Amino acid sequence: MKTFLIVFGILLFVPRSLVAQESELRPFTPGTWAAGLSLQGGLRLGTRGSMNLGGDFSAAYFLTDRISLGAHLPISYSNFQTIDGQFTNFHIGLGAEGRFYFGHPSGRMRPFVLVGLGLESYSGWRKDAGNQSFNQRFDPYAELGAGLLYRIIDHVGLEMSVRNSEWQRVADPTTGETLYA
Repeated sequence: MKTFLIVFGILLFVPRSLVAQESELRPFTPGTWAAGLSLQGGLRLGTRGSMNLGGDFSAAYFLTDRISLGAHLPISYSNFQTIDGQFTNFHIGLGAEGRFYFGHPSGRMRPFVLVGLGLESYSGWRKDAGNQSFNQRFDPYAELGAGLLYRIIDHVGLEMSVRNSEWQRVADPTTGETLYA
């Protein structure tokens, strides 16, 4: 929650001249579609190494030049070693979110806030001393967040967002306890 508040605070103080700048970019208008793809990965070396791979596919429809509704599909894979054994987790989710954008509709930088709901599924395998176990669960979630969209050209942009949901939560497949976040 502290990270969420810090980033949101920084976004509130983005200089108005950057947010409101006019440019040659076409504004988002009602009926505009947007699609996104994000990829992530991580590798931790050592005796208890871990590997994380993931991505998020998304699509949004602009109802106005400031409001969009969309859906996203996050997918991630984690594999890590602890003193209790080796854990492998697979996560997939489906969520819907709404966003409110600030700043000029044709500006390059557009801060936004978001709210979302969805369902996520975790599948986990645990291997220790020749034993193997499997567990699967489904969890509903709600998320709040803030971010910044930087438009490079009309149809290409970069986005940074902070959300309060735990997309990278990894659970012990036998007890359901969170082991690695």
